[in-house]
Amino acid sequence: MIAYGSPTDFPTLASPGPSDRGDSFFTGGYNQPSTGATQFIDVSAIAADIDAGLVRYDLSGYFGGLGSQDDSAELKMSFYAGATNIGDVTIGQVAAAERGNVTGLLYQGFSGVVPAGTTEIDFAIRFVRFSGTFNDGYADNLSLVLHLPYVYLPIMLR
Repeated sequence: MIAYGSPTDFPTLASPGPSDRGDSFFTGGYNQPSTGATQFIDVSAIAADIDAGLVRYDLSGYFGGLGSQDDSAELKMSFYAGATNIGDVTIGQVAAAERGNVTGLLYQGFSGVVPAGTTEIDFAIRFVRFSGTFNDGYADNLSLVLHLPYVYLPIMLR
């Protein structure tokens, strides 16, 4: 992680990006052509609602890079039924042209229904360097929100 406003042309708190950003953001690192991290979430406790098609998701984040460089970051979410991959969603990969060749981060999001059979959701953040010596793929405010069905109990007031 790098602090906003660090020396050497990193995004500042005034650069395009999340309005509710913290002090730091994720980046690929020095002299690294490709870096990343993973996280796994067991969702088997809500399997009945998933299998009934009742669990929706919102995946979002801010992605970007440095000036006219096309270094990028992406977040891949994979749905697993046991050891079998049953679907993927990828956001990010914001190119320099999409940012107007400006240093900063842009919002990307995707919504859908968690596929039936899902028992685990895996995440992989990946940063790819295309030029220079620093991997200037940037990411911040990565988020997954699962929307579970809620019980509706009509109540009569007398």
